[in-house]
Amino acid sequence: MILQKSPTSVHEYKWTSDWDSIYSKIWQERAQQQYEYDCEHGIGAFRRKEKEELQKAHKFFADFEKWESTNNG
Repeated sequence: MILQKSPTSVHEYKWTSDWDSIYSKIWQERAQQQYEYDCEHGIGAFRRKEKEELQKAHKFFADFEKWESTNNG
């Protein structure tokens, strides 16, 4: 939610959702992070790092489900 001026009065404010600008800002920040990381570690390094992090997260949840089924089932 973003606090914006209400079109009816200069002195009133209201909460509105401006998802386009939020989404755009997130992707601009992500693109900047990717650029900086790739400059330091080589082209494609950011995506490889993301892929590795996703694989680790997936393995964690798979291991947890396996552990849960053996201890609670």
